[in-house]
Amino acid sequence: MLDSMRADARALGWSAYVAYATARALDRLSRGRVQLLMYRLVAQPIVGQPRVPARAAARAEFKRIERDDPLVAQLSRPPDVVARRFADANLCFGAAVDGGLTGFIWIAERQYLEEEARCLFRLDPATSAVWDYDVYVRPDLRAGRLFGRLWDYVNATLWSSGYRWSLSRISAFNAASLAAHRRLDAQTLGTFAFLAIGRVQVSFGSIAPYFHLALSASSFPTVRLSPPRDGHQGGATSPAKPGLNNR
Repeated sequence: MLDSMRADARALGWSAYVAYATARALDRLSRGRVQLLMYRLVAQPIVGQPRVPARAAARAEFKRIERDDPLVAQLSRPPDVVARRFADANLCFGAAVDGGLTGFIWIAERQYLEEEARCLFRLDPATSAVWDYDVYVRPDLRAGRLFGRLWDYVNATLWSSGYRWSLSRISAFNAASLAAHRRLDAQTLGTFAFLAIGRVQVSFGSIAPYFHLALSASSFPTVRLSPPRDGHQGGATSPAKPGLNNR
């Protein structure tokens, strides 16, 4: 057991591991009424060249899924959640094999209202960045290269529209996701944690607003984000106003 704890601590980092252990204890002792969430905010470069050979996952079809696409019924998310995402002008990209949805990625172009904690992540409009979230690949295909091919498709679409960075939040307790983002050259922008006790939510992080106290369900912090200032993306210069929805 001690060896397992040490391995988890090495994978997450000791501070995140302590937070993880605390979160589990709070959840168990409160029977789910108290939640502690901790996110790492990252910026992943969008590249114009594919990382995975086209022959990988060759049977899959990659496409942007519009709200009237039959594949929407296979998104495995509550219909009201999917409807709200489309209403907020968010984009969905998917992979399908023989008409069956095998993976998807959601993209927000300006801001993202977090669905797990109460928080609004707002992107600096002067930068060529998007927000990616709810990345899913069917469990039996996660060991293959479908995920990489899907990201390549999304990257190519975003690159051609002038975007150079994709920002997101990752659970600081998810070692596999953290490792996957490191392989994609993601850079950490900061961390943010949320302690929820009923409707009361206390949030604190390493970037502004640093601390926020919410006493009602309608109250939440707004975290404004930009990609790394010293980051450099090669290739064509970004258009002045990148975008996919304004085409």
